[in-house]
Amino acid sequence: MLLLFGITLPLMGLVMFPLISIFLTTSINPIYIAIGYIVILPFFLGWFLYRMISKRPGTYSNIERLEEVEVREHINFLGLKFPIVPLGILIGFLIMIPGLMHYYDLTTTYLRIFSVYPYEKAIEVWGKYCLERYGPDHILFDAAIAMTVPFGIALSIFFITFFRSSKPYKLDKFVRNLENEFIDGLFELHSALASNLPIETALGKVVEYYERINRKNSPIAIFFARLRELLVRSPITFQQLLFGKKGILKEIPSSMIKSIMEIINSALTKGPLIASNVIKNIVNYLKRLREIEHLMVRFMKDVLSNLEMTKKFISPFIAGIVAAASVIVIQILQALANILHQIELLYGSGTNIGGSLYDTLGLIKLEQVVPPTFMELVAGVYLIEVVIITSILSSGIHRGFSKVYRDYSISRSIMFSFVLFMIIFFLMVFLFQPVIQQIIKQG
Repeated sequence: MLLLFGITLPLMGLVMFPLISIFLTTSINPIYIAIGYIVILPFFLGWFLYRMISKRPGTYSNIERLEEVEVREHINFLGLKFPIVPLGILIGFLIMIPGLMHYYDLTTTYLRIFSVYPYEKAIEVWGKYCLERYGPDHILFDAAIAMTVPFGIALSIFFITFFRSSKPYKLDKFVRNLENEFIDGLFELHSALASNLPIETALGKVVEYYERINRKNSPIAIFFARLRELLVRSPITFQQLLFGKKGILKEIPSSMIKSIMEIINSALTKGPLIASNVIKNIVNYLKRLREIEHLMVRFMKDVLSNLEMTKKFISPFIAGIVAAASVIVIQILQALANILHQIELLYGSGTNIGGSLYDTLGLIKLEQVVPPTFMELVAGVYLIEVVIITSILSSGIHRGFSKVYRDYSISRSIMFSFVLFMIIFFLMVFLFQPVIQQIIKQG
């Protein structure tokens, strides 16, 4: 429901932006629609998304405070440490400078004209300025310059999310693999303890089993091998080895593994056979939990695939078409306006041929149309918001409120989607240039 009404339908409605900004600019203010798209709608979706993720079933083990385990707030470059977030914002701002200068020039020109001239004269002067900027000598350059603003935003977000999540995600992946293999490891430990062997010998049997099947480098084999080595060499108890100040579980941020090992440690005080039965019950519980997890993934498979398709292909295509349409339609109307104006001059303003056609086209009011670079900015910013929202939703389905997985999901999608958006935009604009030039030549 969220995917349909919150993301897909607004994307389809985005196609109407160029038509509204050109043909209905006097009836419907496109500024209000833009605010609705890039402010109100994302705010509502974010609120609804938070409620949805907070109610997700708790079949997944949460990685506790993963970003605090391997702090990734700084990046090392030339022996110096730079904070990631300010550096990402600075890089994005430097890229946005040409586009910001364009919008600054557009805004200051508008304010200067309407502050110097009377209202009627200001409309006329502003209209001439806009028609000049919509000409073939300026509009393509302005469109390319304006693209630096959403591109700078996308690159800044990519930089921040990528470097914040790169190292913690490796630990996250190791812990997830360890949890997934924990059932098999516990089953082997249960079999060894069932022979009434002490924990040191039982752990050695488990390590030997993984060496026989050529899986000694798997996360679970590494975990049990290290646990056995420390238990044999260190003159401390099994509990201190696990939960002490320098315990092995301090390096593994998994609430599931910590809970299981705490139960096993308590059972070992009653003997290997008791511990074997306890581990058997834990294995049965984890198997049922895994079945529920697989069932959830199967049910959500279609939703996740639709989210991936939306943020990586559908959204960039629609946003690119919308941004390009604003430029192309205005170019075509500008060329037609010049042709009809020449017809009017050729046949005389008193005839019904040129006069009626030009008056009909004059109803469009090109000088009052929202600049196409503004529509380009709205489409680019909305695309970035859609990618972030869908990435948060997909990561929330997988991992709940994991910030590391959220940043990793955003970094994987945002630049791919935005580069595709730019390719679609510039490809459409340049493909239509021969048609527009042909119209101009016929004039």
